[in-house]
Amino acid sequence: MSKAAKAEPVEEDQAAKWVKRELLEPWVGNPRDNEKAVDPVALSIERFGFGAPIVAWKPETPMVIAGHTRLKAATKLGLAEVPVRWMSHLTEAEAKALALADNRLGELADWNFEGLQGEIQALAEQDVDLSGLGWAGNELEVLKGNLEQFLPKQKPKPPKSLESEHYIEIRCTNERLNEIQDQLLAWDGEEDIEVQIA
Repeated sequence: MSKAAKAEPVEEDQAAKWVKRELLEPWVGNPRDNEKAVDPVALSIERFGFGAPIVAWKPETPMVIAGHTRLKAATKLGLAEVPVRWMSHLTEAEAKALALADNRLGELADWNFEGLQGEIQALAEQDVDLSGLGWAGNELEVLKGNLEQFLPKQKPKPPKSLESEHYIEIRCTNERLNEIQDQLLAWDGEEDIEVQIA
């Protein structure tokens, strides 16, 4: 079976109906910039099929509520039909409110980095292809546990003297926080260095 065949309609699917892709209309006021996500989502659809349907308002006004990136990815893949769940019971205002909620609510959850790393490492050990999951390059190598290549070869030497106190603010993702804290704390107690983490 070809990769593209996985994206074809499934008769048992009751949550969505397969609709001609060109009938759907993106929400003109969509405030999300999703261009950089299109290629990874296309890879995911090509590999796994549609994990979630495109959510649209109603057949007579087929405005996309959720799934603009999936729609662009389907266009990139040249798919004739896409799975759509209609939300015809909503008013236009509610449909737009749901579009905002769908995007925002997904941002509220955090990753448990240790749990995520454990799952990625387990998949890697089973020789599962990790492409198309949304992580790539250095990020994926860190999750697989290959940290050595990203850490300094030797600990930087602290300056011999400091004329005044200096404060450094570091902004990072939750996933990198523990790694950066460990590196900073390794300096604690060195000559003229005191590490305080707020």
